[in-house]
Amino acid sequence: MRSLRRLLGNRGGQASGPLCEVHVPLSPTPGFFAQLQLLAASLRTYGGALADARIVVTVSRDCEPYDLDAHLPWARRYGIEWRWMDEQQFARTGIFGTAVQRFTYDFEAPFVVLLDADTFCTGPLDELLELGDRALAGLVAHVSPAWAGTPAYTGAITDDARFWDGLYASAGLGTPPLACRHTGWSVMDGDPARRDCPPYFNLGVLAGTRDVVARLGSRIYAEMAEVDRYVDSVFRCQLAVTLALSRTGVAWRELPPRLNYPNDERFAAAYPGDAADVRILHYLRGDEIDRGSLATSRAQLDAFLARTDLSPSNELLRSRIAALADQLSIDA
Repeated sequence: MRSLRRLLGNRGGQASGPLCEVHVPLSPTPGFFAQLQLLAASLRTYGGALADARIVVTVSRDCEPYDLDAHLPWARRYGIEWRWMDEQQFARTGIFGTAVQRFTYDFEAPFVVLLDADTFCTGPLDELLELGDRALAGLVAHVSPAWAGTPAYTGAITDDARFWDGLYASAGLGTPPLACRHTGWSVMDGDPARRDCPPYFNLGVLAGTRDVVARLGSRIYAEMAEVDRYVDSVFRCQLAVTLALSRTGVAWRELPPRLNYPNDERFAAAYPGDAADVRILHYLRGDEIDRGSLATSRAQLDAFLARTDLSPSNELLRSRIAALADQLSIDA
């Protein structure tokens, strides 16, 4: 793999260290901690070339910092490094700052992957190294940020061209390049006016070389402020990444759905090849499962593992967790 050889050569003084850093944001709650343990165990078990990645967790400042290693002894098994949000920064940006703060670090490994806590590795991630080579790789978001069909959007503009034109103009950028197609278009929202977008990526899985992520990080907070001046949106982090890509000229590539696959059976019909070869499952849909309580107790985990009524994507999650359940440390 050409990019792997190049990245190995770029480690400098870190020649014996991990090739990759995985950065995850979370709030210090039992549900998020349970998701993190599942993610860490799946990465170490199924992650292929990235299985030994350094895991760095940015923790929301919902409380005063405390010793998470002492509170969560299992975290030491995975070498998890905890970084609490700065109190003042968290007061300014809240949970959204926890997500974008990950872009701003001084990365030691040559390759960086940003994951949501509710993602789970189901197969080797080697492909990320090629797709994120000197670029930011992400899955185009399922639907338009201007789609009134999502409760997250409260604006008046409901077509992509007007939304993106307005955002880019407000941010002092040129004409937005509507070069991408929403991955959920035709299966979630079929309006042609909301089909196309700039590189607007789902935040669940992003990957790139450290110089690319750091360059975006130099602008990420400023771009989120630009978004807030234009629209009040729960997608402000994703929109900030889009603006940062345009502002900096950083290259980008689209991830195939198999590297950020939702537990949504509508995607199986639209992307059958990806559905048959899922590498990262993003279990963000809650119609069949409660993603925040799958492994918060042994009883909850046992109940989930005993289910026989799950859709194929959630059954994939169940079967992969079952295969590594013996290594999980979960209270009764």
